[in-house]
Amino acid sequence: MKNLKIRIALCAVLAASTLAAHSEAPKRVIMVVVDCLSARHLHYMGYERQTSPWLDEVAKQSVNFELAIAPSDSTGSSVPAYFTGKYTSVLRQMRGRILSTGATIPKEVKTFAEVFKSKGYQNTAWVTNPVVGKRALMNQGFHEFHEILPLEAPRATIDDIIRIVKSTYTPSAKPELLYIHTMDVHTPYVPPVPFETMFIDSYKGKHFWRGGLFGTEREDIRSNLPYYSEHHNLTQEDIDFFKAQYDGSIAYTDNRLPVLLDALNYRPGEDMLIVTSDHGEGFFEHNFKGHKKATHIEELHVPLLISYKDFLPAKRQYPVSLLDLMPTFCDLLEVEEPKGLFGRSLLPDLMGNPKPVGYVCAEGEDVRGPTGVLISQKYLYWMNTRVHLYVEPTRVWPVREYLFDLEKDPDCQNDLMKTNQDIADVMNAELRKRYPRLQSFAPDRIRREDSEVKLSNNLFAPAEGQGKDWELSSEGETFKKAKNLTMLIRNVTVKAQASIKDVGKAHVLELQYSASKWTRFTAKLRDKKSDKVFWTYKFYKERDKVKTFRAVVYPPSEEVELEIELHFGRLFLRWPKFQKAHLPVIPVKPWRGVKQSATQKSPEDNLSEAQKERMKALGYVQ
Repeated sequence: MKNLKIRIALCAVLAASTLAAHSEAPKRVIMVVVDCLSARHLHYMGYERQTSPWLDEVAKQSVNFELAIAPSDSTGSSVPAYFTGKYTSVLRQMRGRILSTGATIPKEVKTFAEVFKSKGYQNTAWVTNPVVGKRALMNQGFHEFHEILPLEAPRATIDDIIRIVKSTYTPSAKPELLYIHTMDVHTPYVPPVPFETMFIDSYKGKHFWRGGLFGTEREDIRSNLPYYSEHHNLTQEDIDFFKAQYDGSIAYTDNRLPVLLDALNYRPGEDMLIVTSDHGEGFFEHNFKGHKKATHIEELHVPLLISYKDFLPAKRQYPVSLLDLMPTFCDLLEVEEPKGLFGRSLLPDLMGNPKPVGYVCAEGEDVRGPTGVLISQKYLYWMNTRVHLYVEPTRVWPVREYLFDLEKDPDCQNDLMKTNQDIADVMNAELRKRYPRLQSFAPDRIRREDSEVKLSNNLFAPAEGQGKDWELSSEGETFKKAKNLTMLIRNVTVKAQASIKDVGKAHVLELQYSASKWTRFTAKLRDKKSDKVFWTYKFYKERDKVKTFRAVVYPPSEEVELEIELHFGRLFLRWPKFQKAHLPVIPVKPWRGVKQSATQKSPEDNLSEAQKERMKALGYVQ
């Protein structure tokens, strides 16, 4: 490790003396992706903890893109994007799966590994995340692709990679591309000794267990919002320890990276080194932990260090995207870019001639509804088209915009939508131009509040002789007997049924209840057609006063049954409501130039003739 640090220090002199007008393609490119590594937890990026002493030194000898943005907030959506230079939603649409999850790359789409292969490079990968594997066709263009997936441990470690590299890797006489994808910074956070106590001495809380946060009955804690916290009382001590274990995982990885590079015979200056991540990580900055939640800035902001003899070390403080890697590699190797790339070459920026673009975009997971984020050097604009699935769980109107000043408010805590709508209008137009899936989501169509949403009559109609309210007790008595009530050995179950006309559309479930101390009950919505539960929620906390609980759900069939199961305690429950939310159709545009599946219905087919005419007048329908 000491020798490697000396070589890195000498690299600065080499870079300054050999800076060329045009970069010579390197003989070896080593790309290290540290899964789940947030740029905001690295010391060289301003983080207060000393999490990254080795990377701090590498950053001094690299081009450091300080506002690098991942294409998405999860591995399955981000990695295929930077592998190909195309958003993963585009790749899925090309496979005829516009709204499906999964991360396979169509074989007809070229990866950056295939670009290197076309220039005679010997390509080898070591990956420890099964999402970045052969089943997802991530191995396209690699001669050797090592999936290191242990049978018992939650994941392979960077030390496992080092062991395999030392025992099997031999440098090639050909030019090489070496790709490494580590998982030590990903949950569960289990840094080894001494890194688990590096940033915190002790922990007396009850929620951290085996590298994660868990509530009652070991249920995963994902949010500290009241809506999600019925089964836990998360404290700041829990959050602090959770974050300390994440930071310890970063320190462990930082400690082992030079050992890994020594095993790969890394030569600073002669070899090109790229260090980045596929996405970031949240720690309740916006009420959620982890990633793949809502495409917040902490889930998107990643490190991007690029070091090579022809690149003078520098800091670039404007936004760039990992989508830029594919065109950068094409430019570096003098290969014609594949058509339809969304990024741009960073080679001028690396060569000392920075050419910042005005904006970069990122996308969320389609399972939450298309979400777009537009980032400039000053502002972040975020449009969420199904906001109730995470961000505002009780909100009925599905679309929400947010605007943040990144210069004054880098953590994006102060939403400027109400005071700076003129800026939001510009960002909205730019996002729809750059991310055409949201082309139909113009301000005049999406800016509504819940008070403007019309709800149908209650679809839960009481059966004949059934009371409108329920009072339940697990002690074997009921205060208001209902026709559709059954007694179990310990539990009490009540049910209500509804007939649905608009299958798959948004419906609002509302429960008003109060509960005695230690009361626990579960609410479930069941598809009567398949007898499968499609929504469930567990209630644990005492409520002296009547509380209103709302959830937006999408019933999958014409017959829906609500089941309330009291496990123990006493519960007062008013007759539940289940109402159709009358929301306008805002079609998600298909990607231009990408052929849809023959079986995929176009969103415009759902519009009335009057709506189509208006859309044509606005330029949204061709």
